[in-house]
Amino acid sequence: MVTEIKVFRTPGELINVLDNEIERIKTLLEQYMGMLDEQKAKIEKLQRLSESLGKLFGKTPTLVASQEVDVMGLKFVVNPSPHQEVETLEEIVKNLNDKLIVLQKIKKAVESLGMTMDAELNLTVSIVNDIPTRIMLKLT
Repeated sequence: MVTEIKVFRTPGELINVLDNEIERIKTLLEQYMGMLDEQKAKIEKLQRLSESLGKLFGKTPTLVASQEVDVMGLKFVVNPSPHQEVETLEEIVKNLNDKLIVLQKIKKAVESLGMTMDAELNLTVSIVNDIPTRIMLKLT
């Protein structure tokens, strides 16, 4: 978890940072969704191949199993299966989508305060994992 404090002179500066992070996440989501689609297509091909071989030889072939090792909560997956890759991508996409929604709500909340974007306010913002969690307004 990354925690930091950033100071913005105006609400507009904070909105710009939020806009940049929102765009970055949207770009990542596009990339990961493309990867997810590719992996799902790969799984479908493997399933069709497995079914075809099963019909041809009378039994479904076994795929090489992956190895998963947990080291202090960090998982190492050796030779991940396509299903494991899809599961990981789906988890990442869900987390990014959740983060995107939170950032959009924060941006809307800041905008709804009705402050002029160039008003000198000195905003001190507590940020956890790139998400503002507290905004302190100091009127100058």
